[in-house]
Order: sequence, then C-alpha cells, then structure tokens
Amino acid sequence: MISIPWGKDGELSFDLPAGWMLKSIVEPEEPRPVDDVRLMVARALAEPVGSPPLANLCRGARDVAVVVDDVSRPTPAHLFIGDLLKALAAAGIDEDRMTLVMANGTHREMTEGEMRAKVGAEVATRYRWANHDCHDAGQLVNLGRTSRGTPVDVNRAVVRADLVVLVGTIEPHPHAGFGGGFKNILPGVAGAESIGKNHLLSATRRNFSMVGWEPGDNPMRLDLEEAGRMLPGRCFMVNTVLSPDLEVTAIAAGDPVDAHREGLRKARAMYGVAVDSMADVVISSSHPMDHDLRQGVKAVANTFMAAREGGLVIAAMRCQAGQGDMALPGFSVPDSQGLVRGAARLLLPVVKHAPGIPVEERFYMYTALRTVLRNRVRVFAPGIPEGNRRRFPALCSVVSFQETIDRAARDMPSASVLVFPKGGVTYPIVSG
Repeated sequence: MISIPWGKDGELSFDLPAGWMLKSIVEPEEPRPVDDVRLMVARALAEPVGSPPLANLCRGARDVAVVVDDVSRPTPAHLFIGDLLKALAAAGIDEDRMTLVMANGTHREMTEGEMRAKVGAEVATRYRWANHDCHDAGQLVNLGRTSRGTPVDVNRAVVRADLVVLVGTIEPHPHAGFGGGFKNILPGVAGAESIGKNHLLSATRRNFSMVGWEPGDNPMRLDLEEAGRMLPGRCFMVNTVLSPDLEVTAIAAGDPVDAHREGLRKARAMYGVAVDSMADVVISSSHPMDHDLRQGVKAVANTFMAAREGGLVIAAMRCQAGQGDMALPGFSVPDSQGLVRGAARLLLPVVKHAPGIPVEERFYMYTALRTVLRNRVRVFAPGIPEGNRRRFPALCSVVSFQETIDRAARDMPSASVLVFPKGGVTYPIVSG
C-alpha cells in the first residue's frame, strides 16, 4: 500500500497492479522551518542581496507600490507584510502613499475576504489595496517592448511608484523555471497581451517544459526580467522559500534578479530530485498546490518528464476551490487517449497563430497539446464538477483513485513506476 497527500490533512492510499513495479518514491528535501520569520525578514531588509537596504531605497520616494502575489499562490504574506509596511513607514513613507497591488495576472480579482486571509485583517483594513485587471486598458501604461518583442504594458499604480516592492515565493514553475522575482510584474501586473506574448516564448518543442531550468537558459524568465527592468522606479523583492509543507525556510530579499538567483539555489536544492532513469508510469499528487485546477495541473507539468515518451502520467489533484478560473473547452471531448492525441497532432501546427483566440489561451492550448502528444495523461480530480470533467480530456469520471490506476493497468499490464507524493512542488532531474 502506498499513500500520497490529499489536501492539507488527508491522504490517498492505493495498491499498484500486480504487473507494476515501484522504482522509487521521489521525495523533496524537508528543511527545518525558521524559528522566527519576522526576525529573518528584518535581517533580510537590512542586509539584502544585490541592493542597498530597503530603508536607503526609500530616500526621496513619494509613492510606493507593494505588489503581492494572489490567493492562488502559497506566499504566507500575513506573517510578515505588516512588518514590511512598518519598515517603509519608519523610513519616511507615509501610509497614505503606499498601495498594495494584487498581482492577479490573468486570474480573477481577489475578494475582500481573500485579501484579509492573504495579508492579514489589520493590513487589509488599514492600507489601500487594489486588484490588478489585465484586461482593463485604463489600468495600463505601455513602457515599450522587450528585445524579444513582448509589449510591456504594466499597471499604472506600479509604473507611477518611485519604489516597487515585490512580495512572492520562489517555487518550481513549469515555464518560468521558478516563480518569484520579477514574475510579480510580468505576468503579475501586466496586460493580457503582454502576458500571452511572454508565455508564448515557451511554446516550442524545446521550451514547452522548463521547470527547474537555469534562468540564463530560459527565454520566458529572461524576457520577464527585461520587462521588470523597464520600470522607472526602484525595485526591491521580498520572496519566501517554502518547504514542501509550505513553511518558511528562507527569505530572499534585495534586487529582483540577484536576490532571486540566491533564493532559487535554495529552492532547487530542495525541490529538484535526482532520478536515475525514466519510468513507464508516473503517479503524482498536486500537494501542496491544492488550491484549484490551475495550480493542480503542476502535478503533471512538474513531473511528466520523468515518464518515458509514450508513458503514462496519473495525477491526483485535490482542487479545493474546484476549477477556479481556469477555462475549459466549451464542448465535451471523447474519453479516448487515441482520439485526443490524433486531434492534438492536427491542432498543434496552427494553435499558436489561431485567429480569434486570445494569446494567453493559445499558450495554454499549445502546452496541453504538447503534453498529451508526449504522454498519456489521466487525472483524478473529484473536486471538478462531473459536467466539466467531460470537457477536459484527461479528467477521469471515476469513484476512487484506485479505480483510476486499475483502469490504466488494463492498457499497460506491466510497467515501472515513479511516485511523486508532492508533485505540486517536486521536479525530476533525470540522469538516464
């Protein structure tokens, strides 16, 4: 019997079919959480990486934008953002000159209740805050284009600020390599066209999966950092590095590129796990990225390269908030991997340039098509309504996770298996 996490406190237990052989259970490192998050943040603000101390950057600043990642991200901002804002006030920034901007990217706006949970009730009540809407042209200011041709349309409040402070988390990301840093700007507070153009840089055979990649090899990361450097104000980041159980293990603060590099070294040591060879089957849990379908797909996106081409990926996605704001096709798709793969071969050459489809949706379609062409994918996600499961080719209409596995074994009676209990944040480093 094997058990994998199912949400914060639950678990799923299952047996491998008789002909399936377990190669390994792939676990990330579990570093000890810090004893005092607030003390570590205070030290990081005073001794940042690649930047003067935050208090020095406040000199001469009138308007400050504190850009915070949204509710779908695990950053425990409520633990320290109050101290961050007080540090800004102690350095001479009036509270009424500070604005918290929620980096929603293409996600929906956060509710007041979600804001209170994210930053704490006192901060949400005391300070001015605003949701970013990537589709509202009136919110945006164009700063030009990157060298890769991405239009840099950024939230007006952020462009106006003399000092921009980025609050987020450095975690594995299927396309940007890792989250954090200037990702709070693009896609966080950028326009929809900017976001889509940046994301399409990963829509190639070579780049459609870049989780864990070095930033210098990742065109999407380099592009979004170039866009961040185009802001007229000074920029400073405060990023957490979280354990697989989402407890703070480190703080990376300072320049949004230099400090990000320092933080991702710690994240990579934790989340990147060596695997000696690919397996026929990968079984992965979305934990701890259990919020919704958009985050849950990391169970597949982070781990599928540990399966051989043509192999099978079976994912358990908790999706506590259900589908969230992730769009699904407006029609039912056949529950046939063969038909889905055939359709993918036809669509892949044209989807990047399909007229009438928003650029961001073209990116997601391309990534999904590339994935299902490389691997068969089956997903257990009972949090998604039954009707919507029929609109997503990998979602299974089954009673239990064991049934998902048993059905897969009918087509693959013998197989080698890798299990990723925390696939939402774990990625393989395959050596053979």
